Amino acid sequence: MWLETMRRKGVNISLKEYLNVGAVLSIAQVAIASAVLWAELGMGFRLML
Repeated sequence: MWLETMRRKGVNISLKEYLNVGAVLSIAQVAIASAVLWAELGMGFRLML
């Protein structure tokens, strides 16, 4: 849907570029979310002790 929206606005992005950027960003998002979850759980367990 995003790729089609960009095409309508005149921005041409190849599917390969779209997938490459998407893969990198997805890995980064999962890593950041995991780090935040790890930090929150770590603090929660320390407060309970």
